[in-house]
Amino acid sequence: MYDKINEKFLIRQEFFGGVVINKDNMCRQELNRGEATYLYALRKTCGNIELSEKVVKELTGCTVETKRLFDYSIIQRKEGGVDEKIDYYKIKNEMEEELIPIWKSTNKHLSAPLEITIYPTLNCNLKCKFCFVKNKNKGKKEIDIATWLRFLREAKEMNVLSISILGGEPTRYEYIDELIKGINELKIKATITTNGIGIKESTKKALIECGYVMPVFSVQSFTKRNLELMGGRLYKCIRNC
Repeated sequence: MYDKINEKFLIRQEFFGGVVINKDNMCRQELNRGEATYLYALRKTCGNIELSEKVVKELTGCTVETKRLFDYSIIQRKEGGVDEKIDYYKIKNEMEEELIPIWKSTNKHLSAPLEITIYPTLNCNLKCKFCFVKNKNKGKKEIDIATWLRFLREAKEMNVLSISILGGEPTRYEYIDELIKGINELKIKATITTNGIGIKESTKKALIECGYVMPVFSVQSFTKRNLELMGGRLYKCIRNC
């Protein structure tokens, strides 16, 4: 018998224990130190229940309660054997070196944000009366695509759950197609909020083919008031929805 972690959950170690996030519905739960350590140990021991419970006891001094982990299908018990050649003491020492500094940290905050918002451009093709960022970087050099992709790779490595792409009008960013494709390759969920007007055909194609970036269309009204508020006609947005 062995315990397998459900791959649809993202798990992070934190000073209080950890955070588990369902990647399908974005539901989030806090884990106590015993639960978080047990899940980490399972990954290290390839699901070995006995060794994972042992390392939790030695590192935290408590007996792990797994009922909640099973109730929420975070872990599932499977039939079969496990690798008997696992070096327990090597794993224990590695976990101790990684987890103790997190637990003892004086900075009592999350190790990384759960979601990050990026603004590839602040330039926009509308004149919304309520907007406070429009064209703030007009005439200034925007961040290049290589820098954005490096930043997003680091976010992925830190277990950031999702990315929100805002603007300005983000589809006016010169390398927006490459940004969308890069996020898709990283397999990190994202939304891009657009007014839906004047989107390049190549950007539409990139969004259609991308399984990880969801377009969100910004509309203020389904009447002619949309033109008054945003300076753009509703049908132009709807045509791209």
